[in-house]
Amino acid sequence: MSELAEETACLVALVGLGKVGPARANWLMSTMTASGVVDALRKHKLPAELGRAPVGVTQEMVRRWGDELRDLELDRVLEPYHQAGISVVDATDHRWPFSLDPDPPAVLFAQGNLNLLKPDGQSVAIVGTRRCSAAGRSIAYELGAELAEAGVKVISGLASGIDGAAHRGTLDAKGSALGVVGTGLDVVYPAVNRRLWGDVGQQGLLIGEAILGATPERWRFPARNRLIAGLADAIVVVESHAKGGALLTADDAVERGKEVLAVPGSIRSRASDGTNRLLAEGAVPVLSVEDILAVLDMSMTRTTTTILGDEPPVHEPPRQLSLAGLIPELSPLGRQLLQEVQSGPVHVDDLLSPLGSALVDEFALAKPGQIGKGHSPRPSIQRVLTEVTRLESQGLVRLDGSTVVLVD
Repeated sequence: MSELAEETACLVALVGLGKVGPARANWLMSTMTASGVVDALRKHKLPAELGRAPVGVTQEMVRRWGDELRDLELDRVLEPYHQAGISVVDATDHRWPFSLDPDPPAVLFAQGNLNLLKPDGQSVAIVGTRRCSAAGRSIAYELGAELAEAGVKVISGLASGIDGAAHRGTLDAKGSALGVVGTGLDVVYPAVNRRLWGDVGQQGLLIGEAILGATPERWRFPARNRLIAGLADAIVVVESHAKGGALLTADDAVERGKEVLAVPGSIRSRASDGTNRLLAEGAVPVLSVEDILAVLDMSMTRTTTTILGDEPPVHEPPRQLSLAGLIPELSPLGRQLLQEVQSGPVHVDDLLSPLGSALVDEFALAKPGQIGKGHSPRPSIQRVLTEVTRLESQGLVRLDGSTVVLVD
């Protein structure tokens, strides 16, 4: 085993010790090589050079760490990573992006295009709530796609909702997606994003600081959020409740001097409570992808010119994402109903008003012309309720009395 391989194996062994999170890992390796720390811990001692131990580190904990390391075969530590095609990257790698970060990871595990780690070009993190609205999901997808088309690297946490939609848009536009996860790269969380994880690992880059097999413990996700903030030039919060991981990512970004942007939302939607608060506190509003590019000192025109060389830029209208593209199982009636309630809660009766003429056509009784000619509209309302029930089962809306509301 080469000296370099041994040092890497020791590094992986240390971050894999029980109760060793990012702070303790960085402390353990703050003044010594990883192999030196491993040798000391195997003797149940902490090197004097490390100085005072962080709060929570006890002599009993040190003893347990030593026991774990004594039984470990260092020459086999890296085998699972090699077999899975996962690279182990640390601060000695020329692609390391956390050299100036105040709270860097001790090590990164990566799968995919390692060049996406390089702190070059422009990068934007798109984050938000898992419990997003259909409109928020659509916006995240569109922003991911348009940033990709502008040559911007898109970073997100591969969670459900906003994160996943942003990366799906990036991949569909053949862009550079960098997914930062809070578990081992072999532990897909949430499981529903399994295909997306695989696509990011193949077409972009999947990274995390947790060893293989690490499960989704609560503390890992705020730790992941700081990595997202550290990697991105700017952070866009599409939707966020009053409290949530997206706001923690925004806080981490502010601490690092990064620009925070937010998409305005309805004051009736709890999924926009956090983003609207960010805007009130001075975040840059995002009304189109151009607002993000302006913060990066870019524009679609400049980027297109760069790509096409001397050819004149081609100006295309903004992408309009259809709900059908995101949720293909919706019926035409379901898609139209969902469009009607995107701007706020709507009473069932109002869905049959002239304002929703397309819905009236869809809900009409078998014999045309009955609505508005003395016939009871109840069968049409029943059909609305049937469709709402179907949308509720998909987690898209809820019925609050007689009012249809997007799920936040």
